[in-house]
Amino acid sequence: FKDCKEGSLACTTCKKNLARILINYLAPFRQKRKELEKEKESLDKILKKGKETASQVTTSTLREVKKAMQML
Repeated sequence: FKDCKEGSLACTTCKKNLARILINYLAPFRQKRKELEKEKESLDKILKKGKETASQVTTSTLREVKKAMQML
């Protein structure tokens, strides 16, 4: 970063370095996504369970808010 900031490194070189860093950083996320795409049925179950849990939490929270605002 110092070389880029001081202008002692060409912008294209900085961009290539940044691209390489980002590609390496994102690689595990991409790999996990590929694995999950192969297990669509399992992923659907996880998403359904997450949706149900979120729904329960939001319903409870909304009830508390309405009660606090004397709307119930």
